[in-house]
Amino acid sequence: MLTVIRDHSLKMPTISVPITNEGTNSGVPEATDNLTRQQTKVDGVVTPLIRINNMTIMSSQVQRMVLTCNPVPTVDLEIVDALNIIKSIDSPTSDNRLQLQIIPAVDNTYRKINLQFFITSSSIVGETVYITGSYYVPRLYDSVMKAYGQLNTYELFDQVSSEYGLGFSSNVVSTEDTRWIYNPNKSVIDLLSEQVEFSAESTSDISSQDIHVFDWWIGFYNELNFIDIYKEYKEVLPDDKMQVWSMNVRPKVASDEEPKVEKMLKMFTNLPSMRTSIQYISNYTPVSIYPSATDINYEVFSMNTLERISTVVMDGDMKNNILMRYQYGGEVFGEYDYLTRKACREILMSKINNQTIEVECHAPMFGFMKGEKVNVYWYDINNPYSQDLQDKGNSTISSNIPLPESIKFQDSKMIINKTISGQYYIIDTELAYNAGVWSHKFRLGRYSDQVQRLETTEKTNE
Repeated sequence: MLTVIRDHSLKMPTISVPITNEGTNSGVPEATDNLTRQQTKVDGVVTPLIRINNMTIMSSQVQRMVLTCNPVPTVDLEIVDALNIIKSIDSPTSDNRLQLQIIPAVDNTYRKINLQFFITSSSIVGETVYITGSYYVPRLYDSVMKAYGQLNTYELFDQVSSEYGLGFSSNVVSTEDTRWIYNPNKSVIDLLSEQVEFSAESTSDISSQDIHVFDWWIGFYNELNFIDIYKEYKEVLPDDKMQVWSMNVRPKVASDEEPKVEKMLKMFTNLPSMRTSIQYISNYTPVSIYPSATDINYEVFSMNTLERISTVVMDGDMKNNILMRYQYGGEVFGEYDYLTRKACREILMSKINNQTIEVECHAPMFGFMKGEKVNVYWYDINNPYSQDLQDKGNSTISSNIPLPESIKFQDSKMIINKTISGQYYIIDTELAYNAGVWSHKFRLGRYSDQVQRLETTEKTNE
């Protein structure tokens, strides 16, 4: 599991929101169309709270927002500027700042998302302002010439996060990949992306249990995440480690009554009884990206020993149609073979992204972040083939977690799909707002050995 090692120390500006008295024809989402609406339950909760330089954008102006993280947060905005205030008074430029807040509906559950961006592009078409922003922290994108000395990758990320005031989260306490690290006039973002590729320590066979492959990103809470992605990818967490705050999709914002929240298992499901919950999903989409090669004969030349080193990097999951290619990686300086480790990492990353599913919820999911685990319980409804498949494969199809039994809901037979259901790793997320509707998309993956399918035995005539 990802553990918070240190919270960020960034000084975040406050966003002052003027008190308004917007009418029912203001174009604000239905939940906010009250003359006496409670803004503290709307701004940042029902709609994103946005500030451009010294101007707070009213909730009725926010048409669209998309927040992603790869490897740093980026934001895309569409703002309705009917009075041309932004155009005439404070038109955004590349040296402007943008701040975004998304606030949980209930206090003392999760931290709010509070991010700063610098504007990378902007345009105005009619009454609509289009803005793109990239994550901002002072000096984060400055070119740096710095010798970090001899240290391992964990120490590098720990040092960088502290130097720039970022939080730090990881699922390891150290790495065994000490080497000389030098930044030759790159930004620290480029340096981290480069060095994480060399940090994969493993045997040549990536089906081994000793493999360690790392990834990194800056999350929605201003934290630098350094994660052994292979460890997290394969690990199955028990239920007591999978608890989140949950509630209905749309809280009642126009009353003094606090939305009802409760601790629940961290899951996504299409079970009809969960339809009003933020954890409900109506569909899933399989996504497969097939690797160009599953096995590599990788060769480097050691400048220490003046010898050629040849390593077969193998994908242990692939049983058939093995694609072998040969590749020369270059010259290795020092005892640590960082080039071969990079090849191991590339193979594993292609494996992780090979078989995934995408799901969508309709609320900001503060307890479901990139790099975490989530259970999926998918039911087929009145599907005779699913019932037949389950009956035939009852003894051969299993899951990486215990699954509930099929149930009867009203007049429908809800058949648990053992192939889709299971515990997944959250590979990526996208949080969006569009004309009053929230959307939080997740791309989920499982270790290939944890994906179960019905095995059939064919009879042959001898």
